[in-house]
Amino acid sequence: MGKNKPLPPLDILRPHILKYWAMRKTDKEIIDILKEKRIFDTDQYGLGLTSFKAMRNEMGLERTRKQGHTIYSIREAMVALRVQYTKAGAVEMKSLLFHENSMSVSRHVINAYFREFEPESESERPGG
Repeated sequence: MGKNKPLPPLDILRPHILKYWAMRKTDKEIIDILKEKRIFDTDQYGLGLTSFKAMRNEMGLERTRKQGHTIYSIREAMVALRVQYTKAGAVEMKSLLFHENSMSVSRHVINAYFREFEPESESERPGG
């Protein structure tokens, strides 16, 4: 039924999308929250998963796989973060990369980075 409805204006959605993106919500969770909180008039506008993903990508918000980071692409950020977070493990570094550098990196890549560039500190890291 809602397939012919126009999309809600991005200006209305943007701050809310950014908020829930920062909270690491999935696309479906964000859509559900936007609808539940009546951020836009659901009688007038429609918003499905495919349209939402396009909108999110247009905002420059890409998920981990699409960002495609490697141990080399995260190296500069990891070195900078290590100055302040010397003992952070993979889980904490994943969060720090996301919140401080807007980098969505898999824990697998972070662990590979540790093995390659910080093998001596593996026993010292929690969650590594």
